[in-house]
Amino acid sequence: MSNQAPPRKHEFQMTESTPVFTPNDEIVEGREEKGLLNGPTTEAPGPDRNISSDQVQKDIDELDGINQKQEERIHKLEAKALQLTNLYFVFQGVILSSISAKHHVECHHWYVPFILSLIAALLNMVSLVGTLNKYLRYKEELDQNHEDIRKMKRDRITRAQINNRTKPDLYKQWKRRVFSYAGVILFVGFSGVILYGCHALLCYNRG
Repeated sequence: MSNQAPPRKHEFQMTESTPVFTPNDEIVEGREEKGLLNGPTTEAPGPDRNISSDQVQKDIDELDGINQKQEERIHKLEAKALQLTNLYFVFQGVILSSISAKHHVECHHWYVPFILSLIAALLNMVSLVGTLNKYLRYKEELDQNHEDIRKMKRDRITRAQINNRTKPDLYKQWKRRVFSYAGVILFVGFSGVILYGCHALLCYNRG
């Protein structure tokens, strides 16, 4: 009886202090370790530094090719606008010369050249304004492409990586629009003078 071993209290105490891990604790701990290794997940991704200079240059060359085609379109629109204006001036000149040379045309027939001149003015105006709007849009797109190329060359990034696009010179664009629409206003004024001349040359210039 005297040799019986006392109860092992220290082993029972160690068992009570030993933490018990559950599957949920392992999942939480794994997530914490993953977060520490990968860094905060809310951080915004920065620019890709693995983009090679050849890839950047390829995008620049492609945009240069687009700009060349855009310039060709602009030149064609300029030639078309000039051609429309010249044809209109020639047509109106023919009308004025015909009504001023033929004295047998009576005053009460003034509406014939007037209507012809008005139809020519309206048709030409519609074509000219449509051409002018395309010209302004193409020029603004070309200005934006030039700004993109400057940013790509400066920051060595591709076009897809451009986040904040630099806007072209707004003063330059507004000045271009003002001159273009001023030309349209002069065209309308010239047409008004021609329409008035269709009546005045027949009714007020007969001595």
